[in-house]
Amino acid sequence: MKLCRDCRWATRLQGLATERPYDYTCQHVTSMKMSLPDYVLGQPQEARQLTCQTARDDPGRCGPEGRYWEPKEE
Repeated sequence: MKLCRDCRWATRLQGLATERPYDYTCQHVTSMKMSLPDYVLGQPQEARQLTCQTARDDPGRCGPEGRYWEPKEE
C-alpha cells in the first residue's frame, strides 16, 4: 500500500520526520471535519483537517483505495 506522502494532498505535520500515514494531514476538501458548535457559548468551533490515516480509514473520504493519490512531481 502506498503511503500518504505519495498523495498530492498530503502535508507533513510540523516537527515530525517519519513516514507514517498519521504524520500527514490531508488537505483535500473531503477531509475537513466540522466540530459540533459550542452550545454553552453559542459559537461554532473551527474546522480541522483530518490526518491521512483517518481519511484513509473512512470510506466516505479518501478510502483505503486512496482515490485522491497520484504521483508527486519530483
